[in-house]
Amino acid sequence: MAVHALCKDYPLADGGVLPVLRDLTFSVPAGSIISIIGPSGCGKSTLLRILAGVDSSFEGGVGPSRADCLIGYMQQEEALLPWRDVLRNTTLGLELIGQSFEQAAEAARSMLSLVGLGRWSKRYPAELSGGMRRRVQLARTLVLPSSLVLLDEPLVHLDIEAKTQLASIIRRSVTERHSVGILVTHSIEEVLSVADECIVLTSRPAEIFARIALKRRPESGALPDGSTGYLFQQIATALHEATLK
Repeated sequence: MAVHALCKDYPLADGGVLPVLRDLTFSVPAGSIISIIGPSGCGKSTLLRILAGVDSSFEGGVGPSRADCLIGYMQQEEALLPWRDVLRNTTLGLELIGQSFEQAAEAARSMLSLVGLGRWSKRYPAELSGGMRRRVQLARTLVLPSSLVLLDEPLVHLDIEAKTQLASIIRRSVTERHSVGILVTHSIEEVLSVADECIVLTSRPAEIFARIALKRRPESGALPDGSTGYLFQQIATALHEATLK
């Protein structure tokens, strides 16, 4: 997928505009994941809404057309249906694209087991912790056969062990399906655990300040020995400088 010269402004009540995104251009090859990191409020979630087709008020180009690909989109906000149990929340997307509940349930149960919620499939959202609800949303997103996977802070509110496990599941889901993954985060550790490339945005109006490649071993997806500390410092420095810009 590709983004070309994307700009976004929000209209203000006084007739002016609030510039949010400025001239963003990047592409992501199939089978890879980019992480987008930047100061709070710079427009990362706005960018995901545009890529998801939720926000169509922007200038520039996004391809392929949103109508031509299946998109899995995990929002930052909680989006579970309180009257559906965990299993039926997870099958929702599959049912919306035409699968029967029985067919969708088989895939959903497998994904729920992967994210550690196999025993909780008959529980309702109100009976789950915040971290468990995030895992249900992630399972619902990853179970879709999407060509574009958009994840907005998917690992927030989770402990280190859960983050490590789910980061591996995210990476495997995207690469094995040859999808495109775009993950928004504030955590450099999450970038290092998932991404093939990190895009660092400036403060609003957000521009691309740096693009940092994370070259992984093709057979395992792991970063080369000894590279993690250097990459962490490189991203942290770029993020600090971008915040000041």
